[in-house]
Amino acid sequence: LPPAESGAPPATGSTAPDRPLGPEASLRAGEIDDNAAFDDYLAYLNEYRVNFRNDGVRPHDISERYLIRVIDDQQRPLVDARVTVFDGDRAIFRGRTYAGGRTIFIADPAEIANAEQLRVVAEYGNAGAETTFVRNSTTSIELGLRGVQIDETLRLDLLFLLDTTGSMDDELRKIQDTIDEIAGRIDGFAPRPEIRYGLVAYKDQDDDYVTQAAPFTSDLAAFRAVLRRLSANGGGDTPEAVDEALYDAVVRAEWSEQPAVRLVFLVADAGPHIRENSQFTYLDGIQTAVERGVKIYPIAASNTDPAAEYVFRQMAQQTLGGFIFLTYQPGASSGAPGESTTLEAGEQPYSVERLDDLIVLIVERELAAAIGAR
Repeated sequence: LPPAESGAPPATGSTAPDRPLGPEASLRAGEIDDNAAFDDYLAYLNEYRVNFRNDGVRPHDISERYLIRVIDDQQRPLVDARVTVFDGDRAIFRGRTYAGGRTIFIADPAEIANAEQLRVVAEYGNAGAETTFVRNSTTSIELGLRGVQIDETLRLDLLFLLDTTGSMDDELRKIQDTIDEIAGRIDGFAPRPEIRYGLVAYKDQDDDYVTQAAPFTSDLAAFRAVLRRLSANGGGDTPEAVDEALYDAVVRAEWSEQPAVRLVFLVADAGPHIRENSQFTYLDGIQTAVERGVKIYPIAASNTDPAAEYVFRQMAQQTLGGFIFLTYQPGASSGAPGESTTLEAGEQPYSVERLDDLIVLIVERELAAAIGAR
């Protein structure tokens, strides 16, 4: 990544007021789970369609959604089991199970219009099992595998996907300041995971770079040095190079091929450009993330607009992640940290934590789900 620029005033990726945070003013954030409140989420998507005519987003029909869980013969969830869904002999879905042994299959009704039932195959090592189910008869499917030899090594791949346009200055500085604390607390977990850190920074077309990636490393000092060279500037219009960044994060990044907890924390305040001729869109990125067992936790920064919220919540819901949003004083979408949000996500119940605490809690939760039944 290039060294931090100096002497130039920060430009903004979206128009944002000057909102300095003092050293004592920690960013605060809430989290919601749209899969846990799925009917409310469907209502939110419909409300967006009515109010905004799906402007700035790529709608995806998620009404036929199946949560597939894979366990062994001792009822232990299997992380990184390979799951394939077939319509006859045609594979229509491939994914890997996340921590807790689950993956998410969202059917395309047009693709399987004539199918009454589907077949699910789960594999882990040399063990396998399959079952069939009637469409729309259930939303939860479970497969049990016998004779599984579980890989007991606890691995964590943690990638930060960062919007580094000018409006992200506060958030970038805070992450740079707190990464040591976050890493130190994760390093103190028992059992301690084998952890690798990765990074993708992005701006937009015509900036000094569109995307810059740092490969996964277990060397925290090296990762910290790369992170600290980043500075927030550039941008201009509101949408940013989210599609390109997600390609680098989920397709090009060398995620562990061994059983692992794989997490992306996306920190951003703007959605992607919506172009008809895009060869790779964020929806493609979501599908690839599910195929590789990568879970996305978007963090909506200050002044996130409705289109960006919609896109970020798509990423979280369709990878079984949570949607995180910074919180501020009542009625504000930026400025001094507080307990409130102006985003639609605030219509659901949420609790507020310091952002660094919340990231650590999420990592701890994911690791606990990976090892809870061992």
